[in-house]
Amino acid sequence: MKLIVVYCFVAYGLTPNVLAQSYEITELGTLSATPGDDVRSADINNLGFVHGENDKSGAPGIQQTRAFVWDGVTQLEVFPTLSGTTFMGGMNDLGQCVGYQTVMLGGTPELHGYLWDSVNGTTDLIFGLRGFTRCYDINNNEIITGIFTSEIIVNFRYQYRGFVYDSKINRFYELPTLGGRESKAVAINNDNYVVGTTYDANGTQFGFLWTPPNGMVAIPGMRQPQDINDNGIVVGYDIDANGFVQPCSYNTNSGVLSALPLPSGYTHGAVKGNNSRGQAVGYGKDSVGIQHGLLWQGANTVTVIAGHVNNGGAWLITGANNINELGEISGTGLINSARRAYKLSPVLAQPIISEFLPGRSGQTNKLFALGFTPQTSVILWYGGRGSGFDYLNSILITTVMADANGRAEFDLALPRRLAGWNIWLMASELNLVNQSTPVQQLIK
Repeated sequence: MKLIVVYCFVAYGLTPNVLAQSYEITELGTLSATPGDDVRSADINNLGFVHGENDKSGAPGIQQTRAFVWDGVTQLEVFPTLSGTTFMGGMNDLGQCVGYQTVMLGGTPELHGYLWDSVNGTTDLIFGLRGFTRCYDINNNEIITGIFTSEIIVNFRYQYRGFVYDSKINRFYELPTLGGRESKAVAINNDNYVVGTTYDANGTQFGFLWTPPNGMVAIPGMRQPQDINDNGIVVGYDIDANGFVQPCSYNTNSGVLSALPLPSGYTHGAVKGNNSRGQAVGYGKDSVGIQHGLLWQGANTVTVIAGHVNNGGAWLITGANNINELGEISGTGLINSARRAYKLSPVLAQPIISEFLPGRSGQTNKLFALGFTPQTSVILWYGGRGSGFDYLNSILITTVMADANGRAEFDLALPRRLAGWNIWLMASELNLVNQSTPVQQLIK
């Protein structure tokens, strides 16, 4: 039996080189017997599972859509709580996904949210009295964000409001606006920071950041936030003077908004998701209007994803939806004229590990690893700081077994005394031959 040791030390840093990274593409299949029915992806978690939706042709003229979770082998269908349709939303590292579904109540169609997992199936989520709830995202704390029809009336119309719902304790919180008519909560990180869109009293649309201690503040210059990572970096897009969407990011720690580049000749584009490694994905349109999936590294580097896919010759990769902490990407493209969901797996020269998620002391964190020997015993060490790290004097040792795909997952509580420490993480087999790239992290 081989051992893998993960330990903290002060060392040099390595920044992922997106221009040199290559990928293998996997088509996620279809739930439909009709080859022309579309399959679309929405999210990918750190287990490599992908959440999306699949059109399914029924009787002539009847089209049905069903959400799914692809577990690395097959699509697991997300059935509605009654009869009807389920649509995609977001997913966490527990394998739970959220979205929305059609429900017929007393002959009246309604749109409800749902929470799904492979054990309990689909749970109906409806907030308010007006028959509309849509769930967009769920984090590892099982807290859900979305939009519902509130009881607030403006100009004889019930207003939409964003919400935060803690599914573990059944606690619901309605989000405010910035003085305007509506709000929508589209993404949440593992620190329970929420981003979305709202309006001020003048009817101007803003992106917003909502945090439990500070409430809602505007994100000037970003109308449509799409995601927020555990380091507090928001990605999304704004609209320029010509009406084109333009990608941007916002650092919630510094308050700095950054325009993100597009490839030469591209007219517009948007970021859809990001991870804590400084990577983000989305799409852009070239000079002739063809849409392509894009990958960003930091604020200055962008590349067209298709140029890095080893086995993607038959694909037109039209977009990417999200990227997890191990650099795996989910998205949608065209293959043989059919719209299909895909997963991109980085070709690894050595194993890779994530940061601690959310990287906060005094609570349980997750850490993920990929690229180790399957069915290998994996030991996690972390400890002090200084000129080096002595794993024999580590604070805590945790052991897990890598799965059949060489993935490992750790759950551990970080002591409060680690707050403010800037540590390096690295994983290695005991003989140090098969070691990961190092990761630096400031513990909150």
